[in-house]
Amino acid sequence: MPDHATVVVMLGGVSGGPLESIVRETLEASALNSIEFALKSGRFEQALLLADDISVGCPEGITVELDREHFQGDFHFGRRLGYAVQQHQIERFLYLGAGSVPLLGSEEFGLLADSVIGYTPK
Repeated sequence: MPDHATVVVMLGGVSGGPLESIVRETLEASALNSIEFALKSGRFEQALLLADDISVGCPEGITVELDREHFQGDFHFGRRLGYAVQQHQIERFLYLGAGSVPLLGSEEFGLLADSVIGYTPK
């Protein structure tokens, strides 16, 4: 059994006018912040951001996959996530929506990873 997991974050579906742009920028920042804290926990071997687009640069250690590189047509959550798991040979992962956990820190992400991995602290 692996002793690390992968953190997978999906980001997409927000576009339009000025208000939507603000929401989108906030979701991008939240997603990247969550991934950075997850990686700082030391319990995730990789981070994968699945997005329809990204307007900011990503820190080192985060793999970004844009939907248009792999799919045509309507978005399907299960197919998109399944494809990423298969392509990256992911055995254990923690899935997050882009804006789902902006207040968690490294310690909390470590605990989440432990629950995914099946690790029990001694």
